[in-house]
Amino acid sequence: MFLSPIHSNLFYTKKAFPIRKTKNLFLFLFSFCFVVSCNTTTKDFTSLSTEMVLYEKVLELSTIVPEVYLRIDPSFTSDFIETLPRGTRLEGLAFSNKTNSTKRVNGIIYKEPWQQVKTEDGKIGWVYGGELMLIKAVIPTAAQNTFLQKRLSGIFGPDLSVEILQYRKTYQAISTSSTFAEVYSKGLSIRDSVALILASKAEIVDPYEPVDFSWLEYCLPGLRIELVAEATTYYPYIDYAAFLEKSNMTSGKEDDLFSQLNVAMYKDSVEQAFPSWVLQTWDYGGHSLLGSNKHFELLQLIDAIYQQTSLFNPHIIGYKDALLSDILAEWVTYSDTQEAIQKELKQIISHNFSCLTEEEQLQLQQRLVAFDNPDLHNISLGNRK
Repeated sequence: MFLSPIHSNLFYTKKAFPIRKTKNLFLFLFSFCFVVSCNTTTKDFTSLSTEMVLYEKVLELSTIVPEVYLRIDPSFTSDFIETLPRGTRLEGLAFSNKTNSTKRVNGIIYKEPWQQVKTEDGKIGWVYGGELMLIKAVIPTAAQNTFLQKRLSGIFGPDLSVEILQYRKTYQAISTSSTFAEVYSKGLSIRDSVALILASKAEIVDPYEPVDFSWLEYCLPGLRIELVAEATTYYPYIDYAAFLEKSNMTSGKEDDLFSQLNVAMYKDSVEQAFPSWVLQTWDYGGHSLLGSNKHFELLQLIDAIYQQTSLFNPHIIGYKDALLSDILAEWVTYSDTQEAIQKELKQIISHNFSCLTEEEQLQLQQRLVAFDNPDLHNISLGNRK
């Protein structure tokens, strides 16, 4: 379960406070106000004690901006102990404050609490959560989950953050083709919501050093966050290789076929702005690869799934429509020759795919005739560059 319950750990509680004169744990628990007034490595934070959250275990963290202030108190106005460079590894101690602070970090507005940390040389202080990256352990802890939940909520809002964490939980529990289909559809829905928020909230500060979104990919397995549109925005693409690996572990073969189709539709097995049947020539366009046999091969896969199951119909019908549009639309330009294109079109028509309607078959036949005289029908061929 991703959202583990948070339990107090007395050993980490003792470690979280840099107290030099506490004689034992019993005295610490029953004499808190007295003890924190003793000699410490940080300023007294007794007044903040009611605003702190006790984590189950410590965190391994790293700074993500060039200059991070290790402060005495959890506040932007507090004095600082030292400046930490980017990539500094820190031990997150057992406490963060409940109150969120807002700050733009690397072009993203974070709303997060402060985290009490310890440096490798033993200095203890506070760092703003938005300036930290979680170094994930092999086995996630409640502390890691809480850290990520606060980050998700601050950027995407509480409702969507709950959906994201629930999606991760169900993704990990996929066991059949039907649950695969449900989780995949839910992932697409969440992806669209995340994409809108990233487009509006994530400002590109330096395209050569983009924001590290590995924490978001951890929360949304099966997605990859990429810079798109001439490095002007972030977009979460589907990682079909990850879903293929997941489908291979389920009972049933329907999701295997669907995952194989997705992998075949995109180069490098990751969703892109243009599918594998388009020769992309610039950021916003390209030419159809009709004539290379790609359309026929993909229709074969679509038809195989269509005949076996209806689980993926909303997706495969969309794929089929996109392929037909690439063949039929008047605005499409083509990279191959007239002979190669007509050869593949005849192959598609003669195969009588069950996923194609009679009207679609008729449209393909009419398009084949149009390719007899491409100039008359304003069809641009041979665009290989």
